[in-house]
Amino acid sequence: MTEVVIICSGGNHKLVQMVKGLDVYGAESGIGGMNHRVKHQEKFKVGSLTVTALSTPCHTSGHVCYYVENDHGM
Repeated sequence: MTEVVIICSGGNHKLVQMVKGLDVYGAESGIGGMNHRVKHQEKFKVGSLTVTALSTPCHTSGHVCYYVENDHGM
């Protein structure tokens, strides 16, 4: 595996130090270790999966959920 999506922000700094080249996706600038900032409806690939970031401002204004599809749209 060459990419990892981290959904919760706790512990990211330590993981980034332990795994060279680790990709950390998030929407808020305060997410520790984040190196890929995403916006609403932005798509990116994780291996063969397509991930879409969806803005869902709930407990924080920059909260996002991720919709994940395989090559078959599932």
